Amino acid sequence: MPGADIRRIVVFGDTGCRIKKHKKPQDCDDADKRPYAKVAKHAAQALPDLVIHVGDYLYRESCDVTACDHTQTGYGWDVWQADFFTPSLPLFAVAPWIVVRGNHENCSRAAEGWFRFLDHAHPEPSCAEMSPFFVADLGGQSFVVMDSSAVAGVEGADESANENDDDDDEAGPAPANDLIEKIRSRYQSIAQSIPAHAWLLTHSPFYGVRRDKTTGEDKIDNAIEAEAVGKALSPNIEMITSGHIHMFEALTFGRSNSQWPPQLIVGTGGDKLAKKPTEPDQVFGVRVDNSLIFKNFAYMIWDRDEANWKGTLFDEDGAPLAHCHLSNRDLTCRTEQH
Repeated sequence: MPGADIRRIVVFGDTGCRIKKHKKPQDCDDADKRPYAKVAKHAAQALPDLVIHVGDYLYRESCDVTACDHTQTGYGWDVWQADFFTPSLPLFAVAPWIVVRGNHENCSRAAEGWFRFLDHAHPEPSCAEMSPFFVADLGGQSFVVMDSSAVAGVEGADESANENDDDDDEAGPAPANDLIEKIRSRYQSIAQSIPAHAWLLTHSPFYGVRRDKTTGEDKIDNAIEAEAVGKALSPNIEMITSGHIHMFEALTFGRSNSQWPPQLIVGTGGDKLAKKPTEPDQVFGVRVDNSLIFKNFAYMIWDRDEANWKGTLFDEDGAPLAHCHLSNRDLTCRTEQH
């Protein structure tokens, strides 16, 4: 169980090895091309008090090319073991985890393994499209955990036009209004119980930036959660922490719009990296005061600095890439060279 004083936190997500029908498979046995085992090993050596995985654990879904004939695929225990549990062993040994459900764990994918192995609640008789949100209050630091697997699943539902794509899921059709209402309702059920100094953990980002592989243009991914609860977010939420986009992004709006907490994306744990977008000047018409985007396999360590947090982004071999500081909804990041 977590200790009473959380002072060091490891954050990452999107750790599986991508094997998908019609697409060139990721080399699961090459530690440089799929380095999650190295990420977990180096992160464990930092001796964190807590590990946060922001979703997407199993990517070895199906194979119809000879390049992956000898690799386990599907959703059974052997695939979960190979893709997640075995490489995670060093980190399991040193710290408790908070795990977030990703779109690869939605009801049409690896949901059964998610509910059997990782979900915090008692399993329901049938697959829940969206689990209740909850608050993990660990004393001086708390975490709001939102299940956005259905959100990201809707976005990634239409990939037929991108069969040669080999990085992350592409955006698909817009969701039905009832999905927005479900998010809003579940958030309202916990809104009054969010203590001070909270991080919101959700796989799909509120304000992530993605390079569209078809048009080559940058776009915001996604508006769904922002539309549902963006204006209602508790002032106690100091940062939104997500994955889904396979890179590192840090965006802060604190000086121009105090209503929006900064957005951190660490979808860097081992799955194929996405195409890097340009750092944005604005998101949904709101000016971005500070931004940093890195295309690199990586993990992040956050260390408590009295009432604030200092973060360092490390590559898969444990070398520092960037340094961040979080204080009063102001997230500022710079590269190691500056």
